Amino acid sequence: MNHYVLKRMARFLNRKSQRYYRMKFADTYYGEMTHYGLYRLAWADVRRAR
Repeated sequence: MNHYVLKRMARFLNRKSQRYYRMKFADTYYGEMTHYGLYRLAWADVRRAR
């Protein structure tokens, strides 16, 4: 899910205009999205819950 959301946001940002999105706050899309408030979903340990 994290990968899908990150790729979808990157595609959205690059499609907004005729120019590609230039990252301002980080070197990677993940760092850039973290700056904008996107949180990475943590994996739940399903085996422990049983």
